[in-house]
Order: sequence, then structure tokens, then C-alpha cells
Amino acid sequence: MSNVLEKAFKEKALIAYVTLGDPSLEDTVQYCKALIDAGINMIEIGLPFSDPIADGPIIQASHQTALETGEDVSVKSGLTLIKTLNDYAPEIPVLVMAATNLIMQFGYEAFFKQAEAVGCSGLIMPDCSIEMINSINQDEASASVPLINLVSPLCNKERLRKIVTQSQGFIYLLSSTGITGEREAFSAELSQFVNDIKQIKDIPVAIGFGISQESHCKELSKFADGLIVGSHFVKLMQDTPTVKEGIKAVCNRVKQFKAVL
Repeated sequence: MSNVLEKAFKEKALIAYVTLGDPSLEDTVQYCKALIDAGINMIEIGLPFSDPIADGPIIQASHQTALETGEDVSVKSGLTLIKTLNDYAPEIPVLVMAATNLIMQFGYEAFFKQAEAVGCSGLIMPDCSIEMINSINQDEASASVPLINLVSPLCNKERLRKIVTQSQGFIYLLSSTGITGEREAFSAELSQFVNDIKQIKDIPVAIGFGISQESHCKELSKFADGLIVGSHFVKLMQDTPTVKEGIKAVCNRVKQFKAVL
């Protein structure tokens, strides 16, 4: 694990998902800087894709907004943003979340080389299986830009061991199956599932999908090392009249969530 990631998990980490270019590239820069100032521990930059895997209507709409701006919301643009944020706050890990096809077209070797150069702390490809990840040539990958694996609570023990054993950085644990979006409650079995992961490997576990309330943060942080908030923050941005008000609303939520961790 990179030093920046390791330090981020020294406390309970609150992780924000941000769509690149929604509502604009300049707004994304200001939004991310405001999140950092508000106390966020880590940021995932989602690269817009026409058919995002596992994303519900809120994040799908966010991707569509970014794609329709006409701005450059490519892999290269995402890496440029990460360079800007790394210059602003080098202690805050910034990761890329992207469809496998986007990274494949860019070129794995080119991506990891450039990602390492700008200070990217990891890559998440939600539609990439552990078998596909293992097929990436080790010469193309970078030790400082770990591939973050997703794990479903429906994963059987054999497959769980396979994924966790080969994981780097941290485990992205889905709170439930299905698509992203806000939820009212979470399975009582999540705690045991996190324990099962820890029995296999001493690696941080961050839970995502559906976190939208202080009560969620308080309960899940009892056993998770980090919490990933996506749809809730994106919806706050979508529901406010101006970008400035949206940023303020999200940053207030960041502070409220951090207060109960």
C-alpha cells in the first residue's frame, strides 16, 4: 500500500465519489478542493462513461451531464485533475474509477506510467474481474498505483479468498448487490463479512453503496475502515440551484459524517 493510502486509513476514512466534468471541469476542481478543505480523507474521480456499470439513475445522470458538456472528460483529463489536486493537497489520496474499456483503450502501460507521475493513489474498475486484473501484464502495472478490487457480500468463501489474497491498497466492499443509490438500512451480516476479509489478509476495508445518513456512518464505521459516499453527494449537487450552494451542502454533510466516525 502506498504511504498516502496507508496514512488515510490511520483514522476512519470518509471517501467521496466525484464525477469528472459534472457540471464542468472547472467546477470539479473547485468542488474537490472544497471537499479536501472540509475534511474528506480520500476522493474517487469517476470517469464518465455512456454505460456505467452498477451505477443507479443518480450517477448515470451525472455521467450523462458530463458527457454532454462537450468538454474533455477523458482519462487524460482525469489524470490532469489528479495532478492539480495532488499539488493542492499531496496528503489526500485521489483515485480513478473507470470502466475497463476506457483504461484499455488508453493503454494499461501508458495509464500506470502517467498515473504514477501525477500522484494517483489507485485504480478502480468496477467491471473488471479478478481474472481480468491478473491478466494485466505486471510490467504494465505500478506498485504505487494499486488496482482496488470490489467484493460483493454474496461472494463465496473460495472466491473471496482469491480476491482478497491478491488485493492491494484496500478492499471496496459493496454494502449490497445491485446498483448504486441511497438506502435506508444495511445487512447485519456486513460486520461478519468484514471480519472474514480480515481473517484472510490484514487490509483496510471500505464500504460503499447507499450511505446517506449519519446513522449509517456511525454504525458501519464500527467495523469498516472507510466509508464511500457517492450517490448522496451527487444528488445534493444535482438538487441545489447553483454549484456554489451544492458544494456548500455537500461540505456540510462531510463535516456531519466526519463528526460521527
